[in-house]
Amino acid sequence: MPTAPTPSPIPPVPAVQPRPPRTPVPAARASRRSSTEPWVWAALAFVLAVAFVLRVWGLRHGLPFAYNVDEGGHFVPRAIGFFSGNYNPEYFVNPPAYTYVLHVVYAIWFGGRDAASEAFVVDPAAVFAVGRATTLVLSLLGLAALFAAARRLFDERVALVATAIMAVGFLPVFYSKLALNDVPTLLPVAISLYGTAGLVAADGRRRDWVYAGLGAGLAIAFKYTAGIVLVPLLAVAVYRLRESRRTATGRERRPRPWAQRRALLGGLAAAGGATVAGFAAANPFALVDLGHFWADLNRQSEAAGEISKLGLAQKSGHLYYLWTITWGLGWGIALAAVVGGWLVWRDRLRWLVLVPAPLLFILYMGDQLRYFGRWLMPVMPLIAILAALAAVWSWDRGRDWGLRLGVQWALGTLLAIVLFAQGLAHSVHSGIVLSRDDTRGLLRNWMVENVPTSSRVALEPIVTNAYLRDPRGQPNEWSLVGRRWFKFPNGKSSYDRNGLPLVGPALRLGPGNWGRYVNPGLLKAYVSTGFCYVVIGSSQFGRAFAEPDSAPEAIRYYRRLEHLGTPIFSALPYERQAQAGFNFDWTFDYYPLAYRRPGPEVFVYKLPDARCGGPAKRPKGVEGLDVRAWLEGA
Repeated sequence: MPTAPTPSPIPPVPAVQPRPPRTPVPAARASRRSSTEPWVWAALAFVLAVAFVLRVWGLRHGLPFAYNVDEGGHFVPRAIGFFSGNYNPEYFVNPPAYTYVLHVVYAIWFGGRDAASEAFVVDPAAVFAVGRATTLVLSLLGLAALFAAARRLFDERVALVATAIMAVGFLPVFYSKLALNDVPTLLPVAISLYGTAGLVAADGRRRDWVYAGLGAGLAIAFKYTAGIVLVPLLAVAVYRLRESRRTATGRERRPRPWAQRRALLGGLAAAGGATVAGFAAANPFALVDLGHFWADLNRQSEAAGEISKLGLAQKSGHLYYLWTITWGLGWGIALAAVVGGWLVWRDRLRWLVLVPAPLLFILYMGDQLRYFGRWLMPVMPLIAILAALAAVWSWDRGRDWGLRLGVQWALGTLLAIVLFAQGLAHSVHSGIVLSRDDTRGLLRNWMVENVPTSSRVALEPIVTNAYLRDPRGQPNEWSLVGRRWFKFPNGKSSYDRNGLPLVGPALRLGPGNWGRYVNPGLLKAYVSTGFCYVVIGSSQFGRAFAEPDSAPEAIRYYRRLEHLGTPIFSALPYERQAQAGFNFDWTFDYYPLAYRRPGPEVFVYKLPDARCGGPAKRPKGVEGLDVRAWLEGA
């Protein structure tokens, strides 16, 4: 006998009716809160526990060396730098809110300025571990806030499924293990969505406008692109303002009282003020040092829109971000989100909250020449809610059709596999991989045992300069900055990519543009100046071979090195017969199951006829390299 139909997870949007100010919370909402069954909280606790285990697994990977460029070069060092007393970051390419959070945590954890600064020099592993733990905590808080927002927008079941999707999704899990701002941004994003959901459910109390605006302002201060969370808020505001002008009674339409339009405009003003206040509180020097802020913001925008990353074989950013959903969260999530978008179409207001923001985000970000999978993070909560909506709807339809209990549970199991299996499998695999030694760690252990102190090493930008120093600040007599080996000065170029002299200061070379400037003339410079050890990594040469037409000189350099040099060491992150191939995202997050340990492929070559050691000399005949500062150990 068929069971009674289950209510749809999409409750109807209540008609906008005039109401006097200070109206109490609607009875329906209060009843739903008080009637939440204990199993909901137990299920949420289980989801958060799973999320914690997946995120803490491999949290200390790579330490004491932070191999992620942004983690090791931006957020953590700048958070420590604030102990100098100057809280102006003087760097706004990445917004500083997360850096301020790290600074406060370091001050509390290590006990003040001197202790934190000393820890960064003596025990950097502890500093980075605390930073990553901060990301983990903010990640769990973000999941709890997402549950509250989705529950307010739909019901407990949709909220639980959406939270579980983000709890086990590969990209949210992986970047919860780094001291970066991507995952922490999800907390203020969810707070903003919580406020917006309140506006959908009950014509908006003033505090819901404030929640939505404050969360949006904080989110922008964590990551500029998180400003996309303003789209749902503005969509609700426009929808409510249009509805406030008239009410439908059959075919008759009559103007609504001005009082309600004034209340809506007041709420929108409150949201705007809260947005500015949240941004200013978390990024105050953007207003104090406005010129510097705009210059860095324009520089970031120009960099993303003018020069593509070497190694990006995919030429369509729009397709790239759509493809990112299929592995960053999973194929099942991507397909379910499409179904969820179709289902919510009948509820126009909730459709405006959930659907336009991801589409606009992909359209805008896909137009840039640089794209990276983790940049999709700000809209992943919306995608998760859409997918959860489709899953709950499918379960309810099975009950409505009167399926037997066994068939119903089989359907539920199938839904769980579709939604969670891919993300869970790759997140578990990520924990296993990150708990093992990094290939760059294996390389350094080998160098400590086989490359004499003060030797000259031509090392590609696959690590930071801290890699050359001994842990715990052990000094060397010949190096004022404590480096164990001399590194070839490959940090600057006085020539552009066409070999023409630059007008103005030399160009800084790093992981992103090294392959565009490297050339075979370097090998002569290595030999003439005694740099007989040459270290290369797939995170650099893989870019060149992925786009050989964009880096022909780099291809010649690597071919020539392979011909002249003698390989003396190698470390691979996977079995040679199961190479994962170069991918700009997967090379750094180790998504393919072929990975057995983190890190790139690394190889060490020894060049013939090179004088290993001896007094340092400026290389001759090296086009495009400004090396004086590096040879002096700066």
